[in-house]
Amino acid sequence: LLENVRGSKTSDRTIATAMAFGKKIKKITCLVGNCDGFIANRVMAVSGGMKLLHEGVLPTDIDAAAEDYGMKMGPMRMMDLVGLDLRGRINAQAGKADPAKNVVDAMYAVERYGQKNGKGFYKYDEKRNCSRDPEGDAIVEKVWKNSGVSRKSLAQAELVDALYLPVVN
Repeated sequence: LLENVRGSKTSDRTIATAMAFGKKIKKITCLVGNCDGFIANRVMAVSGGMKLLHEGVLPTDIDAAAEDYGMKMGPMRMMDLVGLDLRGRINAQAGKADPAKNVVDAMYAVERYGQKNGKGFYKYDEKRNCSRDPEGDAIVEKVWKNSGVSRKSLAQAELVDALYLPVVN
């Protein structure tokens, strides 16, 4: 996905060039306005992967469904790539962090920032290869317990629908 941001002074020619370039490098291009966060991150914050996670689905199950569907990486791996500390820090600075009931806040509280420090939802080696991390799963399960949520398993089709239907018009 390549998000091209239209600024107040962006010309139509610049937009056309950026959109054409995105297609040339084989990206799905979209034109967006200037706002807080990228489209995928904003959608994941209120639906999709984060909603599934807080409803009892493990990060590995969410990502496996997305990757089996054809995505290069699932939403939890993408959040690890972007950095869990970004949202965690914003929540903490705004006084809205709730590590007992919010998984990202819980990860941030124990300095699990994602790829940048080798631990997030997954653990990462020096080449940034990821593997399942029982410590990360334990943090997720603790948040579930605090929230009265039990682990659940869904079929791949149900996971894919929950991940991507929220963004279908």
